[in-house]
Amino acid sequence: MTVSNEYVKFVNEKLNSELPKEFKIKYIHYDVKAKKKEEKNFPFGLFAIGQEALSNIGFFSVESHG
Repeated sequence: MTVSNEYVKFVNEKLNSELPKEFKIKYIHYDVKAKKKEEKNFPFGLFAIGQEALSNIGFFSVESHG
């Protein structure tokens, strides 16, 4: 969580402050392990995030650690 917090801080305070509005990064932390325990219909919550990204900008990216 510490790394995630620092990364989102960097994205919001450094990268996004230098980017035009249309190129700003929307960082969403999604803890797969925690969501598997919380969500009854896992991984549909992640699908919803992807669908929103696709409808807004036509692009969705996921990076897997593990």
